[in-house]
Amino acid sequence: AIAECLGQLAFAHAWVDEYDDGVRLADEAVRFAERSGDDRALARALSNRALVSKDFDAMAAAARPALALLRKGGQLHDVCGLCATTGFVAIAERRDREAISWLEEGIDAGRSSSSEELSVALGNLGLAKLFLGDLDGAEEVLVEALVSRSWSASDPRIAETVLAVAAVYALRGDL
Repeated sequence: AIAECLGQLAFAHAWVDEYDDGVRLADEAVRFAERSGDDRALARALSNRALVSKDFDAMAAAARPALALLRKGGQLHDVCGLCATTGFVAIAERRDREAISWLEEGIDAGRSSSSEELSVALGNLGLAKLFLGDLDGAEEVLVEALVSRSWSASDPRIAETVLAVAAVYALRGDL
């Protein structure tokens, strides 16, 4: 419970760009989780540690041990979510080629677990392919992202995906 609370505090700090404080708290959460002997708690703490990282390199390095424990515990939904986020950070840093392997790993886990995060990973893969100029590949996964779940009109990620599909058609001259 202490590790989870520290992880939430870490998120709160990272959310307002206080990454150093977020990482410090996330590291403390990992230490508590390690002492607990609970692999699920440790996997969650390691995931939180990755997610509060300031940049892609730090996130990717922190994500690897988390992914190993998540897989060991059968938490494929969480594998999908962590990979989707890590891939998105790579895209945000214009590291689209590196994003693809993270996103494909997340998509594989998402398909195996019927994760709702699958649509997020697919949408992010579509963005990476769009930015790399692979319009056919982008269209394929973006359309799959749109039809892979029931979306809420209030979910901002649907707008991002629809706009990305529109960009594909615009770049082709199909609008």
